[in-house]
Amino acid sequence: MGSVATGIALYWLDYFTAGHVRSSDDPSYIAFENAFPAADGLMAASFAVSAWQLTRGRSLAVPLGIAAGGAMTFLGAMDTLWNIEHGNYRRMTTEIAVETGASGHASLPVDGHVRPR
Repeated sequence: MGSVATGIALYWLDYFTAGHVRSSDDPSYIAFENAFPAADGLMAASFAVSAWQLTRGRSLAVPLGIAAGGAMTFLGAMDTLWNIEHGNYRRMTTEIAVETGASGHASLPVDGHVRPR
């Protein structure tokens, strides 16, 4: 969970600085992606706090992890639909592969054993 939060932060750091992860310079793509940082930030914070609570054996990790996972599923589906509607999977670039990998994490299970104190 902590590595997911870190990955999200690194993605947006690159997006707003170097721009290597941007798959297009099209204004509609930029507008679409610019709508995600707040939601991704909340998701990343939920993952990070859930991971921290998990290491402490706190049951709060469970609802935070569920919320983070739900957010990742929703946001991943939004990205996937955008890419399908705009034909981006027909031209698989490195940037599209990074987005696909990030969106694809939404289908990976996150397993943890929590023993409340």
